[in-house]
Amino acid sequence: MADWYAYAEIEPFGGLHQEFIGGQICATLANYAGMQRADDAGFANAADFMPHLIAPPRADMRPPVIELADKDAHSKLLALTIFGQE
Repeated sequence: MADWYAYAEIEPFGGLHQEFIGGQICATLANYAGMQRADDAGFANAADFMPHLIAPPRADMRPPVIELADKDAHSKLLALTIFGQE
């Protein structure tokens, strides 16, 4: 069994490796087609086409953080955002 682990370190095989190869192909095609995408879209990578991977959100996709100095105003903003009421 140790031989197979050593071989997998040298030449990876299996489902995840095959999905990564497919993701690389998709990313290459998406980046080539990127000439027609928005300028600020950024480059695609293999993980973008592997939805089962849990990746942290990209910085350009995170919503802005709103922090208010007044705790009451912050509570009202949260209530309005979450529940639609003041």
